Amino acid sequence: MVLNNAENLMFAGEEVDSVYCNRALVWQRKAEWLYRFEEDGSARILAYLGLNSDLVVPSKIRGRRVKIVGYPSEERITVGGIMFTAASIKIPDSVEIIEEIAFAMSDMHTVVLGDGVTEIRKEAFYTSPQLASVTFGANLTRIMDYAFAGSFDRNYTPTAPPVIDLMNTKLEHVGASAFQRTGIGQIIFPPTLQTVGLNALYACPRLSSIVAPASAEGLFTNQVVGSSPNAVVTYY
Repeated sequence: MVLNNAENLMFAGEEVDSVYCNRALVWQRKAEWLYRFEEDGSARILAYLGLNSDLVVPSKIRGRRVKIVGYPSEERITVGGIMFTAASIKIPDSVEIIEEIAFAMSDMHTVVLGDGVTEIRKEAFYTSPQLASVTFGANLTRIMDYAFAGSFDRNYTPTAPPVIDLMNTKLEHVGASAFQRTGIGQIIFPPTLQTVGLNALYACPRLSSIVAPASAEGLFTNQVVGSSPNAVVTYY
């Protein structure tokens, strides 16, 4: 146990395995999960420290709802390191936000996001070339810049290219370069789509099909799908 002013770090009546303090950062370890409590009383999962390859993120830590997965962006440089290395992960419905770089540069191949997830933040799955399948929850509204850039079988093995099916979500916004340089073969957008950022589908050589609502006509310009020569947009 590493403590710094421990009397200010412990939560009354709660027993923890370890408490760490690094400058202004305080986090706790319970079994194999590194976490901390937020000001609103919810829990934030920071990392998995165990050896299991197939993970199910808990919906509660010590009775508190797990609402966010990943380090806050303003702290990631201080903390350093990529802390999720599992092959697959299932995110519970309690989680609303997948934080910046939460799963970046990982070997993860399967992700299941709960219906509570509304936002996938910048670079959340950046450069995860083994990523092959992501199931998106019903309430997802925003995929931010570079969220999946460089992922989804980017080495173009002979397997069928992954399909990104967002039809059953509430997606409104896709950020700049969100799926840039990926190996996806098809992407299906829901009727709620409103904005698509610059280079969102840039340099995706296996991308052959973009399915989007008629209201999105005009969004998929060369500035969005440039250098994806096989992409055909179908509106419904």
